[in-house]
Amino acid sequence: MNAFRDFVISFCTVSVVFGGLFLLCPSGKMKQSVRYVFGVLFLVSVLSAVPVISNIAVSSKDFQAERMYETQSSSETVLALTIKTALRQNGITWKNLQIFTDKTADGRIEIYKVLIYTATPGEKIKEILGVISEQCEIEVRNE
Repeated sequence: MNAFRDFVISFCTVSVVFGGLFLLCPSGKMKQSVRYVFGVLFLVSVLSAVPVISNIAVSSKDFQAERMYETQSSSETVLALTIKTALRQNGITWKNLQIFTDKTADGRIEIYKVLIYTATPGEKIKEILGVISEQCEIEVRNE
């Protein structure tokens, strides 16, 4: 948004400067030539902002991608905290917990698998996790 604001400020400044210079130019035969030169310079200054405007579009795409990554990370974090809390409350220890996500065709983030490294049997883990084990695959690797 700062790039757009800078463009507007530059546009207004150039407009005021060229307007003032046009008022100072001599009248008569030179007026038409000076008007043409000022018009060309004004057009060049406006068209020079095209890369700035295209950068705004690129940065908004980058922002969307960054936002999606943050959403995915926070979803994984919330699920990991929920699982760890449930396991801890039931006295179960684990070495590692991995969460696998995928993006669906409509752009949603889907958690499809949770991998837990623990010595506890898989059935007990699935029983403790309840609804979570119904929503995604729970794989337990005993170590």
